[in-house]
Amino acid sequence: GQERACLGLRKGIAALWLFDEAEKCRATLGLVEGEPVLFLYDEAERSRAALGALDGKPGLLLFDEGEKCRAALLLVEGQPGLSLFDEAGKNRAALILAEGGPRLSMCDEAGKVRAVLGVREGGPGLGLYDEAGQLRASLDLTEGNPGLGLLDEAGKHRAALLLFEREPRLWLFDEAEKNRAALHLSKGNPYLTLYDEVAGVVYQAP
Repeated sequence: GQERACLGLRKGIAALWLFDEAEKCRATLGLVEGEPVLFLYDEAERSRAALGALDGKPGLLLFDEGEKCRAALLLVEGQPGLSLFDEAGKNRAALILAEGGPRLSMCDEAGKVRAVLGVREGGPGLGLYDEAGQLRASLDLTEGNPGLGLLDEAGKHRAALLLFEREPRLWLFDEAEKNRAALHLSKGNPYLTLYDEVAGVVYQAP
């Protein structure tokens, strides 16, 4: 009859091998570097999924037709995480549940983080990063108040827009992060204040 299962050493792996009606290997359960792993194969005997202890961490890996890992669900230091990879093997997106809350990171083709969306104790927030990994813009909701911050290449805060107690407020900062201009509405009336380098008021209207 047809061989449908065998227990032994095959392809360098001591495992239990399961075969389909065409005698194609479709699953193996064995030890890889001392860790138990279950592999699932397609009709061409290509690895498409792996479940087990990967590098000592429980996880699930999904592979494309070229047997490249495209998705990984892992438990690292007790925290679950999901990573997505492109055809070049670069990590393009990662969703983790950290101690401070869930966080989604999105990366460019070089694998550098360019955007992070997360929820902290204060509220949700979005951060945008440049190619050097420097935070350049942030959008946060803190205690019900939405705010937008803009930073320069050195990571200095240069502008901030906040909606506080139903009134919008705008601040502009110099390279030393000192407030040089402020514009806000109070009871529907606009107010503009300009400051010098030592926070002295040089102009105010009305």
